[in-house]
Amino acid sequence: MAISTAQVAVSTTAAKLTSTPTDSRAGSSIAITAPVAATLYIGGSGVTSTTGFAVAAGASVSLDLQSGEDVYGVLASGTGTAFVLRTGV
Repeated sequence: MAISTAQVAVSTTAAKLTSTPTDSRAGSSIAITAPVAATLYIGGSGVTSTTGFAVAAGASVSLDLQSGEDVYGVLASGTGTAFVLRTGV
């Protein structure tokens, strides 16, 4: 099983956290850690700070992905860095 990591710049515009084609392949898993100073909201391509699933500042969430699924992240204000760990890629 391959493991890779990425740091993704996030702001008030949705940013794709699953950045490679293999991220959205069935059997892939990702762990996402929110920026230290901001809540990260995750969801589909239209995610906003109102509609997204909140990941508290500095907290992590793990997701198992199915084929074709992508995850996006957005902040309510400002900018930050989301940390992504991928397995099964």
